[in-house]
Amino acid sequence: MTTRRKHCWLFISLAAGIGLSIYLYFLYEGSPAVSLEAEERIQFGMTEEEVMSILKAPPGDYRTRTVLYGGLQRSPEFLKEHDFHGPIKVDDQEPLRMEAWITNRGKMRVWFDQNGRVAGKGFNEPAVSVGWLEDTYESILVKLRLKRPRTWCVC
Repeated sequence: MTTRRKHCWLFISLAAGIGLSIYLYFLYEGSPAVSLEAEERIQFGMTEEEVMSILKAPPGDYRTRTVLYGGLQRSPEFLKEHDFHGPIKVDDQEPLRMEAWITNRGKMRVWFDQNGRVAGKGFNEPAVSVGWLEDTYESILVKLRLKRPRTWCVC
């Protein structure tokens, strides 16, 4: 094999490796591990730090495009039964504090009591979703600022 051909293959391999690295970076960078499996791993009584270690990010909105949540949703689970007509309270303590992790693939809500322990949790998938390949491709373009986030009109 000639030196020129070796350099060509080295360049192609290097370019493919860099491309794959960039793809994986944008696919997983900063995106919380929000899923039904993560909800099942969150246990009542956990601290906020333990929840953040499961979800791999602090609470926040991590969507890279407009995603609609609504329609049929799973009811959140709580440690104790609650009256949903007023602020959610545990016994006679202060109302629960809710934190949310919102991504293109799901929305996780976790309620913490006055002591900072999990008292409720709920995960829902988006009402409007696109395919995995299109979602990944679009997310990369949005992060590279080559495309604006998709918007949906509910009229």
